Amino acid sequence: MDKTKALTVLITGTNKGLGLDLLKIFLKNNPRSTIFATSREEPNIAYSRLSEFDNNKKAVCKKLEICSIPSI
Repeated sequence: MDKTKALTVLITGTNKGLGLDLLKIFLKNNPRSTIFATSREEPNIAYSRLSEFDNNKKAVCKKLEICSIPSI
C-alpha cells in the first residue's frame, strides 16, 4: 500500500479483536489516513482506550450498534 496516499477507512468492531488490530495497523502504516473507528462503546471511552497508540488522534470514534437502526 502506498503510504503517501491519504485514505479514508471505516473499521467496525474496533473495541477488540480483529477490528482493533486492523485499527492499530492502519494507524501505524498510513499516517495520512483518516480512520473512522466504530464500536458499541461510547466515543469518550473509545478515545481513552485508543490514546495509548493513536498519538496523532487520526481515529474518529463513533458508536455503532448494528442491530439498532437509529445507531446506523
